[in-house]
Parts: sequence; structure tokens; C-alpha cells
Amino acid sequence: MSDPLPTVAIFGASGLIGSSIAIALRREGIRVVPIARCFTKSQLAAFGEAAVTSDFAEMPSDALAELLVGADIMVNCVGMLQDGRQGDTGTMHRDFVNRLIGVQLRLPNCPLL
Repeated sequence: MSDPLPTVAIFGASGLIGSSIAIALRREGIRVVPIARCFTKSQLAAFGEAAVTSDFAEMPSDALAELLVGADIMVNCVGMLQDGRQGDTGTMHRDFVNRLIGVQLRLPNCPLL
């Protein structure tokens, strides 16, 4: 009997790297929960109901934890090159990652990062 395939939550699943990872994992039959601030129409068509559109960068830890329910692995592909309309690099690269790790460590079934 083989182990069941993991569920992988991917933050930043609409970017070049995140979407490539999500598509490749789905192609292998792995359940993917693609999470992004926004998706293109073609990405929404590819990911279907699994796609989660969320402004997670400043989301409270409890709400962030809800996005990870059922995930065995989480992948962070979130990034921004400069401060702008969607926030600042410190919030995204430092604060979000610290909150994500804090959430990961307190979940009962701690997903791998």
C-alpha cells in the first residue's frame, strides 16, 4: 500500500515560479491549493475551484491558518520587487514570512515549509 499523495498549499501561485510549480504538481496528480492575491482568467480555468484568491499579506494569523487547513506542505513563492500599490517589500518579505512560520508551528498537523 502506498502513501497518499500530499496536499500542497502554494502562496504566490499566480507568479511565474508559483504557477509553474502548481501546474507541474497538478500534472503529477498532487492536490494543490493555489493561493494568490489575483489570478488571470487562464489560471482560474486551469486551477478551477482549488484557486484561492486572498489578500494574505497582512491577513491575521488565525485567517492565515484557515488557508492551511488540510495542507501537508506549504510553499511560499510570494515576492515583490519594489514598494507599490499592493504593499511594501518589508511587509511581504519579512512580516508575512514571520507570520506564516508562526502559523505553521502552531498548527496541530504542522505542514512542511
